Amino acid sequence: RRRVLRAAAVLALLCVAWRFAVPPLASRIARRYLDLGEPGSSSCTVEKITPFSLRVRGVRLGGGVPGAPRVDAIDADFTPWGLLRGRGVNVVATGIGADFSGVLPPQLAGKFSGTGLSAALSVEWTGDSGYRATLSGEALGLPLAGSARAAAALDGADAEIEIPGTGWRIEAQAGREADGTLRAAASLPDGRFDLSDPVVGPLAAAFSPEGFSLGALSGAATGVVECAMSPGAAVPEWNVGFRVFDLDASGRTGDSDFSLRGGRCWLPVKGWGAHWDVKPFGILFDSASADGLEVDRGSFWFRADLDTLLLTEGSLRAFGGTVRVYALHLALESLDAGFTLLLDNLDSGEVLKAIPGVAGRAEGKLYGKLPLSVRGDGTVFLRDAFLYSPPGEIGRLELDDASAVTDNLAATGVPPETCADLSRALANLDYTALRLDLAQDPGTGCGRLSVRLDGSAKEGKSEIPVKLELAFNGELQDMLNLGIKAAKAKH
Repeated sequence: RRRVLRAAAVLALLCVAWRFAVPPLASRIARRYLDLGEPGSSSCTVEKITPFSLRVRGVRLGGGVPGAPRVDAIDADFTPWGLLRGRGVNVVATGIGADFSGVLPPQLAGKFSGTGLSAALSVEWTGDSGYRATLSGEALGLPLAGSARAAAALDGADAEIEIPGTGWRIEAQAGREADGTLRAAASLPDGRFDLSDPVVGPLAAAFSPEGFSLGALSGAATGVVECAMSPGAAVPEWNVGFRVFDLDASGRTGDSDFSLRGGRCWLPVKGWGAHWDVKPFGILFDSASADGLEVDRGSFWFRADLDTLLLTEGSLRAFGGTVRVYALHLALESLDAGFTLLLDNLDSGEVLKAIPGVAGRAEGKLYGKLPLSVRGDGTVFLRDAFLYSPPGEIGRLELDDASAVTDNLAATGVPPETCADLSRALANLDYTALRLDLAQDPGTGCGRLSVRLDGSAKEGKSEIPVKLELAFNGELQDMLNLGIKAAKAKH
């Protein structure tokens, strides 16, 4: 009887321990080995553990790290003798996702809210051949399918995941090097796409700004992710590289048509654990057009962080010359931007064609500097700018209707007779000097615009000397934005 009572007590103790002690202990062990090097960053709860099954919920890998993955629940069914006989383990993971709020700008992070991934993973032990796994599931509303192999010693593995019915797939490899370094890599082979692609089409629609619509899109993309964990290192090192090329696009933004040909870009990111650094990346294109303005051979190089995009240097061929862009600073949340345009050897005739509401012809070269600030609402601020024709060169200007110029001058207080003389001169003018200077008083915010125009105007058989010097003081920013709105309305 004592033996029976003793056995019953031991059995009851084991049951209690299995119910109340083993799961917390298993959770502590899991957290210890899931930790990404940031103490306390990972977590999980072992809800059930038996010789035949395991249920873990609330898995957080690097919970304190922005973009860290999570799994709501993992169910595993197995038997000890089944494992010995090669029957494997059936594992189902559900509610896989990540919090992108600390990784992407707020506008983009919202696009991923409510999206996730659900997958079922079946793992089978195949004896000397190692492990074999199959994957099926869904991500962003698209089906997933994949397979993986791992060596029996778990020192090497490879996998492939694809989206059935498309050309998109990811190839991955992992292994341990001779010095003990764990290294893994995943690559996206060259994939061609267009708007009919079941992946690119919905993503392009989801991420398009308001008032922006794509009519056509095609190109190719490739990418790679590499991660290495050296012995004794606190956190892993990782690199991401993504490239798009042969990009052609066209569509509308607001009331204007646009197109892009031969676009290409490369985005490299390097990180250590939760810390990351976007390396300088470039966006290049062969030609582009928007609202009737055509440019070609664009080249722009950027630096970026979570909140800001900085253009370190950019240039494009436009207006018969070169426009260089420096120090573009763009706040990703407000879309406020500041930058400087350097105008080099522009054709004045091409510049005139691009000015809405002004018709005529022009000859000559122009150079200048335009420091600009543009708010998200479209308001433009211009300061300490200049535009001039090169000394010693003769230019020509013939305006069909100079009212677009003289009306604005009259609104600033220029006498009517001066505006009338200028209107006649601009209809048939050979100029030897053309210069505009804008200076902004940082204390008052008021501006001073100086205009100089030297040359001769032909009126019939007569040639009338022209020497015009004007200076305007006041709220020139208001006049600038009113002029932009009026030009758009006429256009």
